[in-house]
Amino acid sequence: MLDVSVDAVALATRATGAPGVVSDVWRPLPVRTGRADVVLCVFAPRNPAEFARVLRPHGSLVVVTPRAAHLAQLRAQGRLIGMQPDKLAHLDESLAEEFALTARRALEYDVMMTAEQQADLGAMGPSGHHSNIGGTRAPEYGVLDAETDAAAVTVAVDVSVYRRA
Repeated sequence: MLDVSVDAVALATRATGAPGVVSDVWRPLPVRTGRADVVLCVFAPRNPAEFARVLRPHGSLVVVTPRAAHLAQLRAQGRLIGMQPDKLAHLDESLAEEFALTARRALEYDVMMTAEQQADLGAMGPSGHHSNIGGTRAPEYGVLDAETDAAAVTVAVDVSVYRRA
């Protein structure tokens, strides 16, 4: 497990027992050249040259990106910043020099989230760095379940698999 977040690495290593390293994707990764079978990049910046360096010759890069419907309920409330409309085209173009797309799958489902969980989610990532985004407002979009104070929130992502070119 490698992440820029100390908390993310700590959670992953506790959950899996695998070793973890805190590192910045824009610096050389602390992985030997050609040693990784898979690099997984979830909602994070990508360094194609560095990913290609650490992957074995037939290694895979798996990239998870949000779709337009991802967390739409929170976006409609103004709790998240907007998304780039041509995300997949930009992704493919940014990786084309080092990688070739081999598969892509769209996933979409709803999860029930409490108002507190929604506020926490709105405060994560880039949205949390904007003072008028996120916060702890109660949900105004979606139907709250009276017993759990929860509302359905859509998870919609594309999972793209690339091989070294």
